[in-house]
Amino acid sequence: MPVRKRFNTLSKHQIQLLKQLYKFRHVTAPLLANINHTRTETAHNTLTILVEQQLVSKKYDSSYRIDRKPVVYYLAAKGIGILRTQTNIGARSLHAMYSNKNASDTFIQHNLSVLRCYTHFQRVYSDTYGIFTRSEIATRDEFPKSKPDLYLRPSDPTGHDHFAILLDAAR
Repeated sequence: MPVRKRFNTLSKHQIQLLKQLYKFRHVTAPLLANINHTRTETAHNTLTILVEQQLVSKKYDSSYRIDRKPVVYYLAAKGIGILRTQTNIGARSLHAMYSNKNASDTFIQHNLSVLRCYTHFQRVYSDTYGIFTRSEIATRDEFPKSKPDLYLRPSDPTGHDHFAILLDAAR
């Protein structure tokens, strides 16, 4: 009989990582380590634990090694359920996450580009702007139907402009 692994309840750090997967839809361990200011090995180990718990799924095949592409991680159905019950993220926003497993390589690369752009803005503007992704503003009515990839809202509304950023999907 196979031995089943027992997992403890999720830590705050693991819940935060699930929220980041919701925020960016697709991540790699190096990019996740970059936004969390940790080592890549730490991010990889945490993601591996979440994959074992079936909260996170990964996209990887043998061609990735040849092309030197990193493993791409995204929320699994069980992880979406955890976010639905343990956070205040709306069900409508979370429902879109179910399509992550069928995402095209172009869409995945676009999401990774958004994450790279986010890390640059975070490094420079984290004190003066709140930075939000398309997933986070999906249900907000003050935005047009086609939401921007990133939205920068000033922390202090006096004297600063708001920015909506669209990244070229072809790159």
